[in-house]
Amino acid sequence: MLYDEIRFKNPGVLRTKLPGDIFNQLKADALADADNKIPYNHNLVGQITGEYEIKVRPYFERIINSMWIEYRDRFDYCRFNQYHIPDTAWINVQKRHEFNPVHHHDGVASWVIWLQIPYDLDEELNTFGNAKNRDASLFNFYYNNYTGMQDNHPLPIDKEWEGTMVMFPAMLKHSVHPFYTTDTPRISIAGNISIHG
Repeated sequence: MLYDEIRFKNPGVLRTKLPGDIFNQLKADALADADNKIPYNHNLVGQITGEYEIKVRPYFERIINSMWIEYRDRFDYCRFNQYHIPDTAWINVQKRHEFNPVHHHDGVASWVIWLQIPYDLDEELNTFGNAKNRDASLFNFYYNNYTGMQDNHPLPIDKEWEGTMVMFPAMLKHSVHPFYTTDTPRISIAGNISIHG
């Protein structure tokens, strides 16, 4: 007997690595904005003290725009809607033991870029020895699978993910687990894309 697969339409998660010069410029700009300390906590659910507004400068808006066009075309997602990339986003300067609970964002799509990952992933995952659910430091997506059961997909964020950008549907629930093995902060920036009409 021969078998073939019927795949359901579902927007996924798109990942890319930023060019080194763009990453370095973005990291410098984001850290400078964080030093200005315009708090952004009131807009977010994170249990993170260091959440600040950052500017989306023109060179970076072009990166977001390029990824959004690839995303919507690849997943046939909101392709014919007018969209808007806000001129502000936020930076998370996450300290040891801080976390983002399960949440979703506003808009149609969201993106995250990791600027600094200060820990070794294997050390984090073994912090609690043989504990069954080793989620220390992981970024998790949560969704209902075709059977209606809740499932999750962790991203193994480690130092290799510095300069990596992901884009996903804004309503896709996700969380960021705390890390335990260093006092150096984990730094990421995130933002949304909205649609009109």
